[in-house]
Amino acid sequence: MPLQIGPSTFTLVRKQLEDLDYTGPAGLACDDTKLHSALRLFYDRETKAHYLVGGASGPILVPDPKQMEGLMNDSNTVLATKVRGSNLTVVYKLRLT
Repeated sequence: MPLQIGPSTFTLVRKQLEDLDYTGPAGLACDDTKLHSALRLFYDRETKAHYLVGGASGPILVPDPKQMEGLMNDSNTVLATKVRGSNLTVVYKLRLT
């Protein structure tokens, strides 16, 4: 899933539901959950880049691994106290034959 709910999220959801041959109702939701504040390195396969996640201002691009420590220690980076999780809910009946 993308880092934020946006147009590409709905494209991915539609593809998943088509692959499952699912035509019923679906709900996409997000939840802000309290967390232990920290920065973590994340690799995004779509952009083929590394990001520091966990900051209140969103993902921070890490163009060069040598810059990571400096970015983590940047006093302007405010750590987030919550994480937004996304989920897709569907009602799916299995046919047992």
